[in-house]
Amino acid sequence: MLEFYDGLSVNLAAAAFASALAEGLTSAEIGLLASFFNVVGDSLNTLAIAKARCTISEQSK
Repeated sequence: MLEFYDGLSVNLAAAAFASALAEGLTSAEIGLLASFFNVVGDSLNTLAIAKARCTISEQSK
């Protein structure tokens, strides 16, 4: 899905997205939003690892 993006472009897009999300929010609201996205990122990482392990297991059969 993101094969055509380089790391710099992804970082810039993420920073712009974060700035847009934070607009008009209090510090507490920004902190809560940051915590939420940390959980989302951790969950995505867990899913990616599990998917990779399943793929490796299926290929070795």
